[in-house]
Amino acid sequence: MQVMLAACMACCMLTIPMDAIWARHIGIAGRQDGLGGADLTSEGTTVVATTASALALTPFPDSPRVHYTRNPLIEVICQVRFPPILRIDSEVPAQFQEMIREAFPLFREEDSPLLPELSPELSQIVRASLQQQLPRKSWKFTTEDMTWEVTLTRESYTLSTTTYRRWEEFRARFEIVLGALQSEYRPSFITRIGLRYQNLIVRSRLGLSDSSWADLLQPHITAEYSSLEISPAIQEAVHRVLIGLSGNGKVNLRHGTARKDGEDEIVYFIDNDFFTDDKTEVASVTERLDHFNRDSGRLFRWCISERLHEAMGPTHESLSGNLARPDI
Repeated sequence: MQVMLAACMACCMLTIPMDAIWARHIGIAGRQDGLGGADLTSEGTTVVATTASALALTPFPDSPRVHYTRNPLIEVICQVRFPPILRIDSEVPAQFQEMIREAFPLFREEDSPLLPELSPELSQIVRASLQQQLPRKSWKFTTEDMTWEVTLTRESYTLSTTTYRRWEEFRARFEIVLGALQSEYRPSFITRIGLRYQNLIVRSRLGLSDSSWADLLQPHITAEYSSLEISPAIQEAVHRVLIGLSGNGKVNLRHGTARKDGEDEIVYFIDNDFFTDDKTEVASVTERLDHFNRDSGRLFRWCISERLHEAMGPTHESLSGNLARPDI
């Protein structure tokens, strides 16, 4: 199945496979664009330690932790970046694999694409000009059912899943791989941390086919749909909002309508992409992700109406001491 996402700065529709929505490559529509926004920077060597009290501040209203029985999540992605470690490119990560192989038994490698046939002189010029844009070697480790994937490159580690259930499960898998990364490659510090939740609201799956987006989403999210005159004529609506958070964090909120390829149903995507460019100690990464996780749940709840919330079948949970995102 495919969906067609409307690009807000272009007069065309972009077709993306449903099972790879917000594509898995670096770029404007891809995971790593969102997991950090701007290009990677590494000026200086100061490691930033943000206090827990500073991270606890959030612009979003508090909301209780819930588990949605009708889960709108299609993918969750976490990425940490670090100064380039050339050994990751130059040798097979055998020891790294041994440390995570029980959880991620399948393996494959991907290399940079070859340049087209050119003269040696021209090839050298082209390679020099494109070396920052060309993808580098990627080592990929996946679960047997292919629903969880780890991607290791010389300057980043990414964990993604299409079957997110609970933050505790995701966090545990993340820590397994982060521990292997620290043990085998010992990155000096982390240059970027990103946590991204991609939700797709499909009204027909929730018994809400006759409901308008104005009834299902908050007015500050779907302002144009509150107009009775304009709403029936809207064919596409896509928004991007960059919101500053405490502790030098940010969230890139993308939301808008999408259409299933070959079908008439309009769906709505909510893409919450939290990140920080602070240089961070490896030992502090998980704490930062805990706060991003909690804020992501609050942000999602801030976007939706009580009617949509109830239609997704919330089951309230209480886990004292944990900073956990509503498990949607």
